[in-house]
Amino acid sequence: MSEIATLLVDHTDPDRLWGVHKLEANTVRTVLIHTMLHTRNTIARPWRRGLRLGAAPCGEGICVLMKSERPYEGRLQFDVPRHRITMGFTQDWPRMNAVPEWFTVEPDDQHRYTVENVETGSTEIHTGKLLSEGLPVRLDSGKPIRLVVRPQ
Repeated sequence: MSEIATLLVDHTDPDRLWGVHKLEANTVRTVLIHTMLHTRNTIARPWRRGLRLGAAPCGEGICVLMKSERPYEGRLQFDVPRHRITMGFTQDWPRMNAVPEWFTVEPDDQHRYTVENVETGSTEIHTGKLLSEGLPVRLDSGKPIRLVVRPQ
């Protein structure tokens, strides 16, 4: 971890800090992909300091944990099959410099997903379109929310 911190931002040379260097670009990419791995490419919008987000595989779905030091209201946005939607590929072929797809939702009204709130025991059904645009979430200070999201 100390190597990444050193390579990512070297404060000892102000001219190098904003320069473009292959090693620095690779380090930034590696840090981003490592972060995306631990969130399974879910994104909290808006993001803010003190917000914690993590996710892991859970059967055919994904388990998500969110927690905030202060009250938070926003959206939890899920990834879509970028290989098909953005790049036009029929399969997610391994590609150099590709950003992996860990858990994706189909961004339409036909595909449905079960969202279980482990804290409250409630279960809701949402479309892939809503999840791709962002599931509304509200957090109280210090109280986590745990969700299990599965395709129907």
